[in-house]
Amino acid sequence: MSTLSLKSICRCRNRFVGAELYRLTGARSPSEFALRCDQLDRPHLYAAPSAAGAESLHRGNPKWLRLLDHGIKLHADSLNRLAAVYPELDGVRDHPLWDVLCWDSDDSEAPFTYLKHLRPNCRALERSSYLCRTNARMKGALGVPDWTKLAMPLALLVSSALGHHPQQRWLHAHFSHYLTIASLSPTYQRCFPDLWALVDQWLHARGLGADASSLKWPIDAGAFEYQQALSQLTRKELMDRGWLPEADLPTRCALAMLWSLHLGGTPLNEQLARSYSRGGRRCPAPLRHLVRELDPRLNVAV
Repeated sequence: MSTLSLKSICRCRNRFVGAELYRLTGARSPSEFALRCDQLDRPHLYAAPSAAGAESLHRGNPKWLRLLDHGIKLHADSLNRLAAVYPELDGVRDHPLWDVLCWDSDDSEAPFTYLKHLRPNCRALERSSYLCRTNARMKGALGVPDWTKLAMPLALLVSSALGHHPQQRWLHAHFSHYLTIASLSPTYQRCFPDLWALVDQWLHARGLGADASSLKWPIDAGAFEYQQALSQLTRKELMDRGWLPEADLPTRCALAMLWSLHLGGTPLNEQLARSYSRGGRRCPAPLRHLVRELDPRLNVAV
């Protein structure tokens, strides 16, 4: 049977498309976003607008706001015209995550086929007799928390292959936190309630929801929001300590630092607490090192 409503998946995907489009246009307000999208979709109307239609054209077509806020389905030609200007949209529309969410709950071949396709280019899927090596590869494969990396861990979680047990144990301990931190991304933050609900239903259909003793998964949407709030509080504490630059919204560096703190666990947090108690205002070297392991381009300058 089908695990999720295809309509719900389509709605969620469209909201992510809208969020990416908002970022790409560089709009400073929803009305400016609607206007810029409409200018690209219907340039002939803006070339020489009639006096009667000038006022409505100035506001833009409200369908773009409905895409952004409600994930309505737009005509393919409209999105194709914008994708010609912003090719990044195709990466969101055609992302494998949407196909993974469409898998039937009783289809054991879909995860096997997908992971087999990934294996040649994904070291995290290789077998190893050393658990620390497997864990390090999983950490490297997922990198800084990002929604675009969710397809592979979801497939791994439901894989029945014996060789994937070490990776599954790592995901059972960390996947919930990974998704929570990814949800703080300013670009897509408003889309995550929809995506979390889909993933929650998807996992429950496979016996991996909050009732599963092995998977540390929020019991409901309220618990997920609480996890988000805790992560935001931790980010504020890092800024108060001077280890992160002040910012209204989480940066990629902030997401990497939050994820590093989670992976480091109690030993790292105790070490950092001692450093701060001694008056250290600069981000401690162990934490800077972990952040750069996730993405060498990141530089914690404070």
